[in-house]
Amino acid sequence: MNYNPEEIFDSESFALRLAQLREGRLVSARTMSHELGHNHSYISQIESQKFLPSLSEFFEICNYLSVTPREFFDNGAKSPYVLNSIALLCQNLKPEQIDCVYNLLLEFAAK
Repeated sequence: MNYNPEEIFDSESFALRLAQLREGRLVSARTMSHELGHNHSYISQIESQKFLPSLSEFFEICNYLSVTPREFFDNGAKSPYVLNSIALLCQNLKPEQIDCVYNLLLEFAAK
């Protein structure tokens, strides 16, 4: 397996991605900190690069943001939680409805 050193996340990249995803969910750092069961400055301290979360805390953050760890590190995915929500909604559709949604997405993507 090859790795590209430019794809490695440092603490600054981690902090920026966390802020991007949190802001995309329209939640404050303070609210997110409290809802994760931490003190009011927990997320702010991560975003200001004072520390990085433990692995278990990282998984909790991903779960809170409704993203997988892979999606967290994928800077190209601006709103992965929206895509996940769309996929979940599509599970309740009939096959012909899924085809309709797919064709609509193709039309939007072509523009």
